[in-house]
Amino acid sequence: MPCPSPPYPRRRVLVAAGVLCVALLVVTIVAMPVSVYIGGTIMTVFGLKGVLDLYQERRARAPMVSEEEPLDARLLPEEAPRAASAPRIYYLDNVKVLLTFIVITHHTTAAFSGNGWTEALGNYRNPFAPFGRTICLLDQAYFMSLFFFVSAYFTPSSLARKGRTEFVKDRCRRLGLPMLFYFYILGPLADFICRFTQKKAFSYMPDPGPAWFLLWLLMLSTIYAMADDALDETARPRPGWGRLMAFGLLASPLQLGLMFLCAGSFLFMPMSFGSLPYDLAFFAGGLVAKKNGWLKDLPATYGPPVASVAAAAILSACAFVAVYMAQWKLTAADEFVPPRGDDHLSNDDDDAAAVQAARWQNLMVFGILAVFCGAYSMVVSVAWLQAGAKWLGKPR
Repeated sequence: MPCPSPPYPRRRVLVAAGVLCVALLVVTIVAMPVSVYIGGTIMTVFGLKGVLDLYQERRARAPMVSEEEPLDARLLPEEAPRAASAPRIYYLDNVKVLLTFIVITHHTTAAFSGNGWTEALGNYRNPFAPFGRTICLLDQAYFMSLFFFVSAYFTPSSLARKGRTEFVKDRCRRLGLPMLFYFYILGPLADFICRFTQKKAFSYMPDPGPAWFLLWLLMLSTIYAMADDALDETARPRPGWGRLMAFGLLASPLQLGLMFLCAGSFLFMPMSFGSLPYDLAFFAGGLVAKKNGWLKDLPATYGPPVASVAAAAILSACAFVAVYMAQWKLTAADEFVPPRGDDHLSNDDDDAAAVQAARWQNLMVFGILAVFCGAYSMVVSVAWLQAGAKWLGKPR
């Protein structure tokens, strides 16, 4: 006779989860603007699914004990033999580490340049601001897209190894739980600390902060898992320089339009150079790259790694000079560009024609920057991958 398993209060757990879900959604609706309500709802649902999946997984680790069952048959899930995994690609891990360092440097620089979310320490007439904003703009053009590419590259093999249901559960645990924690706890706490040190009033508001990347990665991974069976499996050759540059240039007008239409963000993703169109394209590229072996023998398509890195370095130097000069040419009209303190325009104090001229000048400069950043992101991304494959492999 099997021993009865411990009672499982399934109804109470589901009721508690439902109450928590409703409470968090009410907080989201009341505390957040309508424009980001959808993103907050998606983030909450995915996070709570991760909580429930984690609870069910831990309960499953205590199997029902049977007196008739031999001891060696009572294996816990983690004791069961696992299928052999594919060899680890060490250089992609190292590339992610270096990109993480750049992300931290990016946000620190943004704070001292006056545009770092709540931590805008340099939001005054600041000679470092044009320099810092130039660094941030060039970083933004490629680094998050490359993160999406690397993350997507491992997605097909993970889905094939775990199956659709377990894959989605794993993603909700790994991405949904930290996302939920930051959204409702860590983000508001960071905002409270900043406002407390600045002696400003604080009101609670869920804040996704950098966790927007987890939300988008979770959404895209889930969509891929649901649609994988319907995707075309035709072999696709690795794109050459011409196709990459064509995409970078053609996607730039769309990116510029989204920057104006989405008022700073879309479902928590910051709308800047190298964001939504490039992030989606790089995620799709990572999926196709895995299935078609695009990362094998990169020099056959893109030339020697030294040449790619040199081209990226020269382009970065030229870009820095051009963008730095553009920072001083942009005029702060109607807060479209953060003021430097020396040439701020407002409709109350200045001639309307001067304000209109400043708007058109800003639009023209931003259009040029969008086109340039589209091509820049392609060159730098290939250089990162080639440098990683050449010099950032498995340590000896």
